[in-house]
Amino acid sequence: MSAPKPRNLPVGHLGRAALIALVAIGPARAEGDKSGSQSAPVAAATESGPRRLPQTAGRPSSRRVEGVQVSAADRPMNMTAQIRPIPEPIPPGRAEPDTGITLEDVTNLALANNPQIREAAGKAAAARAQALQASLYPNPTFGQASPQLAGNQTQYNGYIIQDIVTKNKIGLDTAAAERAAREAELALVRARFDVLTRVRQSFYTALVAQQRVEVLERMVKIAETSLDISQRLLKAEVGTRGDVLLLQIEYSRSSAELQNAITLAETSRRQLAASTGLFDMAIPRVQGDVRQALPEYEVIAVQQGVISRNALVRSAQIEIARNQILLRRAQVEPFPNINVMGGYQNQLPGAFAPESQGIYQVQIVVPLWNRNQGNIRAAAANIGVAGAQLNRVENELANTTAQALGRYLTAKQLAERYERIILPSAVELQDISAQLYNQSQIDFLRYLNAQRALLDANLAYLGAQESRWTAAAEVAGLLQSERFP
Repeated sequence: MSAPKPRNLPVGHLGRAALIALVAIGPARAEGDKSGSQSAPVAAATESGPRRLPQTAGRPSSRRVEGVQVSAADRPMNMTAQIRPIPEPIPPGRAEPDTGITLEDVTNLALANNPQIREAAGKAAAARAQALQASLYPNPTFGQASPQLAGNQTQYNGYIIQDIVTKNKIGLDTAAAERAAREAELALVRARFDVLTRVRQSFYTALVAQQRVEVLERMVKIAETSLDISQRLLKAEVGTRGDVLLLQIEYSRSSAELQNAITLAETSRRQLAASTGLFDMAIPRVQGDVRQALPEYEVIAVQQGVISRNALVRSAQIEIARNQILLRRAQVEPFPNINVMGGYQNQLPGAFAPESQGIYQVQIVVPLWNRNQGNIRAAAANIGVAGAQLNRVENELANTTAQALGRYLTAKQLAERYERIILPSAVELQDISAQLYNQSQIDFLRYLNAQRALLDANLAYLGAQESRWTAAAEVAGLLQSERFP
């Protein structure tokens, strides 16, 4: 009587059943027709297949590791020294170990080194210096001359010329320059929060890219181990060529995804370094927790907060005031300044004129034709332009805030759905598919699809977390929040 041929066992995650069958099939064939030796491995494999964890009320048959579902079939196994254990998939979204650069670290580096902040600070300093210059009174002019050189009729004199500024022109110039300096200071505030927003977004992009690589590394190890075992099963005439080809495809696909993820992780760290202003800084790892809670934003309240606090709005308001001052300055321009000159003149002895003489002169410009009409009209028009600019800035900020909040809220809802429903369901599907496949109730392709569904769910969950954090960083930048998260 010939020995019954063992049936095909799962090689997708290749749970304990496949490993036991592979280890036991050699001794089973060597025993030939000995009673019970052929059927024992099959029974053992059936009893040791992927098992369901004990059910609890309202919970699927899977366990949760730091917010991520991991099935029983994915546990490390050391069934034999000749077969490498299948590694456990990494829990996506977990906090990184204390071995990388933190958000606080890169934030401090950016504030100290980013050239955009230094450039804006330099412009603000220049504007303050220009305001100081505008407040200074014009210097007097000192001169010495000889009206005539003619023997004893020769004259020598010395004099001082001073412009007397009328109609508070210097005060108006100073006020306009001070508002321009205030706008430059607000531009520095905008530059600072622009840098902070980019650093925060780049940090969480790099963090998610790093965790995506770790998930794919584990999945590639699983696929590699599964492929290796399926090839051994095929040589032992237990598996099929189709199973091997499917696993080869899965392994190649996972490897390609891993290489792409490694490249993206490296480039994201380089972008993070560039956002700090130290583009050549090496960042081997980043440390953070993508599952960390963020504020509950409400659209109307956030829009109102942005419009009341954002430096763009305050700068537009100051620009209106500056143009009003410039209009008043243009209106007083036709009133002439007074140029006065006074001095002493000496006449040589022997002339008919006295030796000591005083001299003076007064000059003003008469505004007959040029009364600054064009500049007055332009200044009045600029007030209207500044008012429209304020309305435009408020509308653009409200629109940008709504878009950022929309991305944040949708990503937040998606991440929560993955945590509560999709990931647990994907794990349960994997567990059920493993059991059904061991019982020959579904084909291998359906089991492999369940494994791929779990991987895709893990990667999609990380993508949702990345969108959540980048949108939250944009909202924090619009609100000009120093603390984040």
